[in-house]
Amino acid sequence: MAAQLIAQSPRDPRIEDWTARIVNAVGRADRMLVDLLDAMRVDAGQSLNLALALCDLRKIAYDVTKDVTARFGDRFHVEIHGPAMGYWNGDALWRVLDNLLTKAAKYGHPDSPITTRIHATDGRTVIAVHNEGTIIPVADQAKLFQPFHRTDIAKTSGKGGWGLGLTLVRGIVEAHKGQVMVESYPSQGTTFTVDLPVDPRESTDGRTEEK
Repeated sequence: MAAQLIAQSPRDPRIEDWTARIVNAVGRADRMLVDLLDAMRVDAGQSLNLALALCDLRKIAYDVTKDVTARFGDRFHVEIHGPAMGYWNGDALWRVLDNLLTKAAKYGHPDSPITTRIHATDGRTVIAVHNEGTIIPVADQAKLFQPFHRTDIAKTSGKGGWGLGLTLVRGIVEAHKGQVMVESYPSQGTTFTVDLPVDPRESTDGRTEEK
């Protein structure tokens, strides 16, 4: 709060920059704690209770891309085909994309592009995050979304992590009645795919649930 108050006052540009860095760092720390708590709920077998509303996935994708570009450099591209509106939890999908793009930047080839592709078809929206670089072994792919699981590549990379990010991604996607998958091949790179219904409020019998 003190950092935010300083940011509201006209100051030396250097102080403004330092204050912005403090506010952003505290914000990231807060998101990490929320992610940790939600991942632990998923690990305990609880479903995440998310408020759903009409939101624009196009804006979310570009906002997250802007944020990760500031942290990892200009390597990120977004391709959107068709409508990108749906009844989702915007903050939760922001966390999904942030997790996937951050992992792609940390463990993918440092000089290769990272691409987010979004397309809608038949009442569903598919998000695919692709990167090139070290492949995820098949034996690890089945365990990636389990809590506290880190691949041998991640352990030896020297890059920190709790092994909970993909557990959180799975929990958020499942709370939207969707599914998340991974494919990783030497000739094609690694792609995480999130498949969501445009309106998760609809029950299996076609009725719309109240949220």
